[in-house]
Amino acid sequence: MANLPETEDFAEGTYQIETSDRVLGGPGGIANKQAEQLGNRTAWLKTAITKIIAGTTVVGKAARLATARTLKLKGAASGSGAFDGGADIEITLTLADSGIVAGAYSKPVFNSKGLATGGTNPSTLAEFGITDAYTKTEAGQSFASKSTTLGGYNIGDAYTKTQIDGSLSGKADKATTLAGYGITNAYTKTEAGQSFASKSTTLGGYNIGDAYTKTQVDSALSSKADKGITLAAYGIGDAYTKTEAGQSFASKATTLSGYGISDAYTKTEAGQSFASKATTLGGYNIGDAYTKTQVDSALSSKADKGTTLAAYGISDTYTQSQLNTLLDGKATKGAATEAFAGTAAVATQAQTNSGTDNATIVTPRKLRAGFLFSFTENGFIAFPTWLGGLIIQWGRTAVLTDGSGTNVSLPFTFPSTTLQMWTSLYGSVSGDSAACRETAGQFVSLSQINVSYNETNSALGGSAVSWLCVGF
Repeated sequence: MANLPETEDFAEGTYQIETSDRVLGGPGGIANKQAEQLGNRTAWLKTAITKIIAGTTVVGKAARLATARTLKLKGAASGSGAFDGGADIEITLTLADSGIVAGAYSKPVFNSKGLATGGTNPSTLAEFGITDAYTKTEAGQSFASKSTTLGGYNIGDAYTKTQIDGSLSGKADKATTLAGYGITNAYTKTEAGQSFASKSTTLGGYNIGDAYTKTQVDSALSSKADKGITLAAYGIGDAYTKTEAGQSFASKATTLSGYGISDAYTKTEAGQSFASKATTLGGYNIGDAYTKTQVDSALSSKADKGTTLAAYGISDTYTQSQLNTLLDGKATKGAATEAFAGTAAVATQAQTNSGTDNATIVTPRKLRAGFLFSFTENGFIAFPTWLGGLIIQWGRTAVLTDGSGTNVSLPFTFPSTTLQMWTSLYGSVSGDSAACRETAGQFVSLSQINVSYNETNSALGGSAVSWLCVGF
């Protein structure tokens, strides 16, 4: 007896032997069909399980590994953990040492992975690689011999003491009168009072030049003709009246032949010759004469002779009566107040300064008097006397060395009193933590101050000093 041959085949379904099938044994026989299929499936399953056990094929799902494995990390970090698939694991990483000592560094060195491999703590410009700044020593040497004049610093937008003195020499000294300031184009209180003492009664008195006086109007009208209906009424003497013309021509000939005229047509001849001629200027092509219609139209817009502004249709000027009414009560002598238009004197500078007078007028010049300024490096603001006359001045010295001082001429001399002054270092004090600097100042006179400088470390190289002072 032999065994059925088996092949690794997983057939879908199992063959059903039908009643009509004829019994046939042997390989492939219908009687062995079902047994062959089951045997093939068993062979297929055995092979698949063997591969799984041997680890030569991938399984769909497993609960854990038969043998646990250790997962290890090495390189920039180390760590390990056992894994058999039964649960998640966590591996603690330990970073490898980068070769740098633990600490704080202001200039670290990094590798391509961003890990610090070295570092230094520089304390000088050179160690930081900075080339566009001066060291303290270089700065001290650079400023030690700086200029003490505006020209030395190439400053062109400020005035020197000489220039300011020259400019002030042409300014007026304080005065209380127009003459004291050399003003000649203004009235004094006395002159103004005399000027406005009486009301003017003429156009010239009010300096009115765009209107005619009564005399001018009467003179102009005197040469105009009164309206008339005769030549004599218009004073015309070089023309004949109708009567004179009739008398002159009464005995004259009535025909051309009567006058011996042969180079003219008689009425009969002219009538025959011009029977069809035109009866208008246009008909004769005459262009240098006006027609009756044109003359009537031109004359219709002309004014008839009259003796009043209304007669001539003039409405943009005042009649004598209207002007007298308007001028009545104007320009009368009296003091100006908030409620009444009148005259008032110009305040003196002393009145402006006191601020108590309420009967005079302050001019812009009085308001401006005493206000001066110079917005420069060494400058000042001098407020007007009527604002108290306070003067604020400021400036900056050249670089002063340790233990030195200098007298500074003020941009503007205080007129009477100095009040207070302050000084401070000018520039940066970074890097001075191990040293101390100090400045001081005092008034020498109304026009001069003294500024001094001191430091505990001469290697600092000195410093410029800013100052501010006030007075009046």
